Amino acid sequence: MAGTVRVVGSAPMNVQVVVEDSVGRSTTVAGPLVAEIQRLSGAQVELRGRMDRGVLTATSYEIRAVNGAPVE
Repeated sequence: MAGTVRVVGSAPMNVQVVVEDSVGRSTTVAGPLVAEIQRLSGAQVELRGRMDRGVLTATSYEIRAVNGAPVE
């Protein structure tokens, strides 16, 4: 799944990490990498993992762009 990392909700209790695709659909991210992915807020990423009931449990990721600049 590719998209932009967003942190939504009200801190500190109701924070969720989502990936927003190119048409604005958001998918919640979960799993052991979620804290790492949260720190990438605003970056464009490619996430891999298992999708279950609209939640992606991320097992790996690749950073594609930061501030609009491609990462090589």
